[in-house]
Amino acid sequence: MSRDGPLLPPPIPDLESELCRLLDQIPVDRVTTYGELATALGDRRAAPWVARSLHGRPTAGMSMLEHPRAWSVVRRDGSLGVARSPEPELLALGYPAPSPTNWLTKRRWAEFVTREPLRDLIEWQDALSLRDDQPDRLGAVKTIGGLDVSYGTNLAVAGLSIMDFPSGECLVQKTIARRPAFPYIPGYLSFRELRPMLEAVREAAAMGHRADVWLVDGNGRLHPRGAGIATAVGQMLRQPTIGVAKSLLCGRLDKPDAKGCAPILDREGSPIGMMTTKPGRKPLYVSVGYGLTLSRAVDIVHSVWRQHRLPEPIRIADGISRRRARLPAED
Repeated sequence: MSRDGPLLPPPIPDLESELCRLLDQIPVDRVTTYGELATALGDRRAAPWVARSLHGRPTAGMSMLEHPRAWSVVRRDGSLGVARSPEPELLALGYPAPSPTNWLTKRRWAEFVTREPLRDLIEWQDALSLRDDQPDRLGAVKTIGGLDVSYGTNLAVAGLSIMDFPSGECLVQKTIARRPAFPYIPGYLSFRELRPMLEAVREAAAMGHRADVWLVDGNGRLHPRGAGIATAVGQMLRQPTIGVAKSLLCGRLDKPDAKGCAPILDREGSPIGMMTTKPGRKPLYVSVGYGLTLSRAVDIVHSVWRQHRLPEPIRIADGISRRRARLPAED
């Protein structure tokens, strides 16, 4: 495959089915932890999703996973969590609620036979992070697009807006609704939101509406593997993209300048994003998605960031996607 061609994402695994296969392997007289299951899936950072799926509030658009061995999964210290009481099966194994650590050491089991389904996704993101060797694709900007996804009951709604620049006139608004194909796990947003975002962009293009640059609700290079949802969108479209996030996913903040803006650095001290703000606004975390420099990405975000929490193209996309998903608007 040519380096200039799109690097297509791998098939999205059915993570719930994979988790069930792991639960089936646990011997009847043993227990495991959320972290051990997540490690067997390919990434220990998926442990909160495992916990929510089995014993908590599942991810938006995903269902509670009911499995007869769900009772045998505990926290890494042996505890069950605030809202969970020992099941009869655990009590039969001698579960000592006040001090479960020693009991867990004797009962713990983690000898899973696994395909590590998250590993292929990680490798794809690693490959994406190395492919943007032309960070100056963006010429004159006449149109700026915004992409966001909201969630209703069993529904992911991608919102798209394209505005004229610099007048600010909104030229088109569009939504696409799909069933989520992947749960929410930090660092894996591309596999949850990429498809509906791309469909929205392509349908708008079929109607003659295109943006010179896209603002994507999420991260670009400001990502544990350097390739967040904004990078994935840009690589698939071969168009400049900017990641705009409301919280800091990774990295550390450098010293802020006189305007309150601060570079975000990786472990080696290289800049991977910028915390930026305006008077009376909560900060945003801006990063390059694809095809432009960080300084220009920050300038573009500021040029369309007005009196609301989000820059205008994303704010409009967020509003229309929330209305279709019937969620409260975010100012």
